[in-house]
Amino acid sequence: MMSQDLENVTSKEIRNELEKQMNCNLKEFKEFIDNEMLLILGQMDKPSLIFDHLYLGSEWNASNLEELQGSGVDYILNVTREIDNFFPGLFAYHNIRVYDEETTDLLAHWNEAYHFINKAKEPWLSNGPLISDHRTPGTVKTKLLLSRWGPE
Repeated sequence: MMSQDLENVTSKEIRNELEKQMNCNLKEFKEFIDNEMLLILGQMDKPSLIFDHLYLGSEWNASNLEELQGSGVDYILNVTREIDNFFPGLFAYHNIRVYDEETTDLLAHWNEAYHFINKAKEPWLSNGPLISDHRTPGTVKTKLLLSRWGPE
């Protein structure tokens, strides 16, 4: 097993190391490896501050305890079926267990998401919730939740 700083490594270096360890040529997987690295790096971005009390983040953000505590997040709305809550004893969670598909009926969960976010934005309760999605911020479901919840 090797470890690399993703800030200072190229996809070619990763592919070359994999080729050495697996003893095979992975040139045909170059595009796949490049895309996976971009996806991982995108998920490592900081969460986006949507409103004074609301962040939009990824699985990476929801699993980064130091970042969560540093941002003052106390509540996490987890909108995915695929990812469990990372710190159930440290944060208040609400789960909307849906798959990230265009056919998913998010409006069926609108009231529960709205009430959870409103509860979390009360100044005596917390600094704000994080809406966590298993992919990068800006996916179909998180955009819909924010557009329905945000100001008119």
